[in-house]
Amino acid sequence: MAIGCLLAWGQTQKIHTISFDQTPRYYKLTVELKKIEPRGGDHYRLISKVLAPKSHRGATIKTTVKTGMDPAITVGDVVSFAAMVSHPSPPVFPQSYDFQRKAFFEKLSATGYAVSSPVLLRKSEQLASLFEWVHLRRKVIADRLVESLGRRAGGVAAALLVGRKDYIERQINEDMRVVGLSHVLAISGLHMGLISGLVFLFFEGIFSLIPMIALRIAPRKLAVPFVALTATGYLILSGFAVSTQRAYIMVLVALLALLMNRRAFSLRTLAIAGLMILLVNPYALMTIGFQLSFSATAGLILFYTWYAEYRFLRFSKKAFATKSRAVLLVEKTCMGFLMICLTTIVSQLAITPFSLYHFHTISIIAIVANLLVMPLVTVLIMPIGLLILFGHLIDIEWNSLNFILRESISLMIETGERLSVAPLTDYRSGVLTPVAFSLGLIGTGCMIFIRPKLLGLNLFMLCLSGMLILPAQQEPDLYVLKSGKALIAFEKNTIDGRIKSVAFKNIRHSSYVYEQAVMRGGLKDVSKVKKIKGSCGLGGCMLTVNQKKIALVKEREMLLEVCGQVDLIIHNYPPWLCKISQSITLNALNRYGTHAVYFTGMGKTTIIKAKGPHSSRPWQ
Repeated sequence: MAIGCLLAWGQTQKIHTISFDQTPRYYKLTVELKKIEPRGGDHYRLISKVLAPKSHRGATIKTTVKTGMDPAITVGDVVSFAAMVSHPSPPVFPQSYDFQRKAFFEKLSATGYAVSSPVLLRKSEQLASLFEWVHLRRKVIADRLVESLGRRAGGVAAALLVGRKDYIERQINEDMRVVGLSHVLAISGLHMGLISGLVFLFFEGIFSLIPMIALRIAPRKLAVPFVALTATGYLILSGFAVSTQRAYIMVLVALLALLMNRRAFSLRTLAIAGLMILLVNPYALMTIGFQLSFSATAGLILFYTWYAEYRFLRFSKKAFATKSRAVLLVEKTCMGFLMICLTTIVSQLAITPFSLYHFHTISIIAIVANLLVMPLVTVLIMPIGLLILFGHLIDIEWNSLNFILRESISLMIETGERLSVAPLTDYRSGVLTPVAFSLGLIGTGCMIFIRPKLLGLNLFMLCLSGMLILPAQQEPDLYVLKSGKALIAFEKNTIDGRIKSVAFKNIRHSSYVYEQAVMRGGLKDVSKVKKIKGSCGLGGCMLTVNQKKIALVKEREMLLEVCGQVDLIIHNYPPWLCKISQSITLNALNRYGTHAVYFTGMGKTTIIKAKGPHSSRPWQ
């Protein structure tokens, strides 16, 4: 643990980012493009290195372009555009996911949006780095998949085969999340395992057909280098996601164990994979992908180790001798579907603490969705997709295979869409309290470290039950977002404090903030989502939240008029102008991020800021 803390400290000290203002400022930028991500239509997300102005030269920034872009512009080109840019935003809500920390460890100095279309100044004259070459190749393949399969199916194929999730339509992504199929769209152990398994079986079969080789060396050992090369190539092509790194390392360790005639998969294999990732990037421990990937894999390894130990639901040798082939085929098919059910249940339970903590929801209908989709993915989509991917790498088009893949993916998408509107698709918990999340972590630790395994699994289920029973964290009456114009209000039951509805002002229904607020409230019924009541004039707005009066002030005269008459004032004037009423200034919002407001009764108001006044983290 001490070594881990030292590595984390060293990585933090090593990172240097160029500072930008907290408030968005206008810049005329000249940048070198490092990454281009299509976001649908004429929208793009660019990651680039600043060349001008000189004051910010060398900074890495992320900008959104909604004004379209010349198709001739590619990674490595130098372009110019005007943009509103600022330091990465603090957490949207207090104690929520920290985007500033994520940006810091990704070495991003600023984020923003372009206000003019990028203009090409010069094409790249240097040889592309490996990262740039891989990014270009992935983009070319993703574009060809979209062109040959259509926008919907092609976007999903791009995510499945080359890890380009930015090509997936937003609604498809949401439907897959609701029904518990997000793991299919993110390249992970499922995809790496399928690819490695197919290549292994292919080369093992070839070497088995050559007696001169098969009688001297085990064919499976001869297949090992081909599997390792394929897995390495797929890791590079998929974009080095944490879940893919974990799966890749586990595949290599399993291949090494096979060469040494040792057990391939165990918690030791998982521990080696985790250790290697954390040695290179200690921050990976704080990422959602790392937590979900390793918890799900640990749960599956433990369950199937216990399953193998007790050997239940197995066929005996007598069964094979006495039953007909048709009966055995039916039984094996049923067993395959049962394994899908068990795998889904175990993985969903294993990720529950982290899923509820980060997303405040867990899929209930995942078993049905996986039963319908996983055979399709395993038998058709991935094998055919790999053949098409290989064809794109060597510039061969498989028209007949494109048709099969398009129809298979369309069927998967339609399944997700139909199941997403079914009743009881997911459970929404609201925000977990620190005690509830700690209980979930203790349960995960019991599952991994306590022996015998059955006792550890029972303790995990006990802790998980306790975590679900505990009430959700109390949400504030009002969130005032960083802009000072956007508000989120929660209406609560007077008896138990549970949230009845959520109301918004100046927030788009399709925005991330809107979705997170609804999730934090544990709401699913659209009728419980409302608008904040009030009236606006030239001087500002008067609003009512939970029978409390709130003033959004624009003019000084209105500030003096409402001072002492309302419960909360949001303004952009010196605080000493009104000391009678509780106030939040735009300067404080810009400095400390979103403010959570609790009207505690007896005229008292408690305000919690997204970023503490004495925060000294390097990313803040």
